[in-house]
Amino acid sequence: MAIIDPFEAQQPQRKGIVDPFEAQPALNIVDPFAFQQKQPQSTTSNPFAGMIGQAASLTGAGIEAVAEVAERVGDKLELAVPLSGIPEEDIKNKKQLQPLFDWAKSLKDFDESIGYQPSTQLKELGSNPLKAVPFIAERVITSAPDMVAAVAVLPAYVMARTKQILDERVKNDNKTLDDATVGDVTAAATAAVIESTLERFATKGLLKPTAGATKTGRIAKETGIQAGTEAAEEEASYLGEAAGTKKGLSAEEALNRGLEAAIVGGGLGAGVQGTKGIFAPQTEAQTPPPHRQVLLYNKLRLRQHPEYPVLILLELNNLRKHLLTKGLTPVVRSTAQLKWLPEKLKIKPTNKRPLQIFPPLILGQIQT
Repeated sequence: MAIIDPFEAQQPQRKGIVDPFEAQPALNIVDPFAFQQKQPQSTTSNPFAGMIGQAASLTGAGIEAVAEVAERVGDKLELAVPLSGIPEEDIKNKKQLQPLFDWAKSLKDFDESIGYQPSTQLKELGSNPLKAVPFIAERVITSAPDMVAAVAVLPAYVMARTKQILDERVKNDNKTLDDATVGDVTAAATAAVIESTLERFATKGLLKPTAGATKTGRIAKETGIQAGTEAAEEEASYLGEAAGTKKGLSAEEALNRGLEAAIVGGGLGAGVQGTKGIFAPQTEAQTPPPHRQVLLYNKLRLRQHPEYPVLILLELNNLRKHLLTKGLTPVVRSTAQLKWLPEKLKIKPTNKRPLQIFPPLILGQIQT
């Protein structure tokens, strides 16, 4: 039989009644502000979405570069020669071109919201070389805004790339943009100029005919040009971003970036040149038959004779075109037979000095 101490305080045992002084288990309370925390960005492997994002990012960087330069120069001028009436405190602590900075930020945020990630990576090509096709295609598509900008608006493209490279450089040096030195800006601008110039050269080269004796030779030549140019572009931007910073240069990163650029550039050059070979046959397919070709000497010696008129290079080129349009076959004979050609073909001498014959372009007797 249990004996109850009458002096011992008893705890109420009423069902459903919670003692406010008794320790309760922790409750799972939801933070009402948790939804405001930034969620991980969704990603896409659609290269056309990446192209749109790259265009937005480039545009935003260009706008921000213009705003930064105008803001800093304007602040210095206003502090030196006050004209606008803006308080000095506002000049130092506020951005007068805040709408431009907001616009640039919205464009860059839009690029981040797309969250483009290529579906293929460089390390996958070793185990599956066939992945080189999507690897190249994805990067060519996403770099289209760079190619267009380098050809169409080179100065704006240089400014945008300078800002992007400078942002990476100060991040690699654990600094903010306000802490950037003249050396940082110079390094970024130099890299951007080199990269943009090479990008313009490579892109315009894709649109021009490529010299070569055979289709295979032309494809190989264009592949080499594009691969080398793209690799040089990538290395220039990497040097601008990392050289002389706390992070410093990495041989592995430089090699990977250069190799990726070379693969993409070479693939683009081969593809474009191959397409041009199919739809735009090159010169060898359009060359007249051998009996209609101009036979020329390749020696560069000069010969003089007091009785001959002077023929300059332009006149000789005109002479060659004239003969071909008339369906004639110029054949090199003796230099003396050149005496009557200028008069017969109505090519006037440029002056009365002794004749200076250029053997590479001497045209002699005309055979009908």
